[in-house]
Amino acid sequence: MNIHPLHTVICTDKVVKTVNFYEDYFDFVPVFETEDHIIMQRGDDTKSQIAIIDVNHASLPEGFRNVTSGLMLNFPVDDIQKSYEHFYYEGVDIASELATASCGQNYFMMKDPNNNLITLIEKERTGCVTRIDNERPLETMCVTQNQIMAS
Repeated sequence: MNIHPLHTVICTDKVVKTVNFYEDYFDFVPVFETEDHIIMQRGDDTKSQIAIIDVNHASLPEGFRNVTSGLMLNFPVDDIQKSYEHFYYEGVDIASELATASCGQNYFMMKDPNNNLITLIEKERTGCVTRIDNERPLETMCVTQNQIMAS
């Protein structure tokens, strides 16, 4: 199976507010748009897409026309402190203050208009990776982004 870049779809009853949020704070722009279904992308990066769909869209089967909840999006950023200050002063709903994960990666969380979590994580710090193999079943290791890309 050949999987092409995929995008997250947020089902919402706040289409305009959600689209505006991702446009204003994360520089997403619509690349496909109808009244109730918008696919957004960051610049020319087809791997950075998100879709917003009205919860009553005809393509959604009965029983699945619910607002997306429990979703968590991760956005790596170059400067976590600067990002935190920016969103704080913009009045974005901060869900968790700046913190450091056990492996040394700094992050904070905020909420989108649908109460989904967005984690902003420091891009160039070490990251946590869980390794699964026969000798060490579930072991968390601290590695750099370059080490991840090399494997």
